[in-house]
Formats: sequence, structure tokens, C-alpha cells
Amino acid sequence: MKDLKRLLVIGLALAAATVGVVAAGTPANAALPYCNNVSGVNDTSSGGARYQTYVNGGNYTTACNMAYYNQNGTDGEREAIRQIQWDLKLCYGQSLRVDGEYGPITREAVRNVQRYLNTPQGGSHGLLVDGWSGPRTRKAMRHLMVEWPANGIGCPGIDLSEGEPHIRFEEGQASVGSPEA
Repeated sequence: MKDLKRLLVIGLALAAATVGVVAAGTPANAALPYCNNVSGVNDTSSGGARYQTYVNGGNYTTACNMAYYNQNGTDGEREAIRQIQWDLKLCYGQSLRVDGEYGPITREAVRNVQRYLNTPQGGSHGLLVDGWSGPRTRKAMRHLMVEWPANGIGCPGIDLSEGEPHIRFEEGQASVGSPEA
């Protein structure tokens, strides 16, 4: 009987350890669908501006994840990735090609923006700096406006009159400025 109890305890411990490893190795947002479409969103907080953002085409939710290394993804997934690349390039001055591939350059650009968004100047959002553009990163980011009643096209809160903005990192500080700054 003691041996049976011992085997039962060992079996339960192994099962619990296996479940713990599987649960710990899975990101919380892994169950979210891929972003595979682009849709217009009205932003009433900025005076009725409209911007394109990446969504899941099944239910048009913004609670979706980008696919990493999606060189051969669906047309919708590639369009969603191109949209975030435009946001990274034009709203945050990241140097990347808008090619619809969520590869290492796009991922590093997302990391740069996440770092900036975690600074007081960027809003102290407390994002995980992992290079993945999930719902929290999307919500914290600025997006290229396609209709902006008062000011035309641009990124809210960022002056594009002197060229594309660039995020600079100096002595642990991040700031947005012109390319020459």
C-alpha cells in the first residue's frame, strides 16, 4: 500500500510539473488569433480622426497577434504587417522596408517602440519589450491617420512637418525628434 501511495504521489508530482512547464512556456496571448486584415478605426479622443489598424478578419477584433517571420503568410496577414510597418516607419521613424514580413528588422523596430512607450515621455505603458505587436502594444502605439479633420494626415501628437520622427536612445533616455537631432 505504501508503494502504491508513493507511486501515486510521484505520478501526480510529475503530472503537475509537466503542466507547469507547458503553462509557463506559453505566452498569455498565444491563444489570440493572428492579425490577418486591416480595418479603419475611428478615434473619437482625437477629434474624429480615422486610422487603419491591423485586426483579425474573422471578427474584426484588435485583440490579435502578428505572425513572426510571416514571409509566406496570407495576403491579409501580410497587409496587417505592412500596416504596423507604416506606423513604425512614419510615426516612430524606424528604419525598415514596408514589405509585409514580420522578420528580425520589424521585430527590433517594435522593441525600440516598446522601449520608448515605457519611458515617461512615451506614456509609461509598462509593456513587455519582446518585439511582438499584440493588443497592448497596438493600443499604446500611435497610428498613421488617414483622415484627420483638423490637421490632415499624420500621427497624432507627433509633428511631421520637419520630416519623419526618429526615436533616439541616449544614456537610457528615449525621445522623439527629427533625424538631424
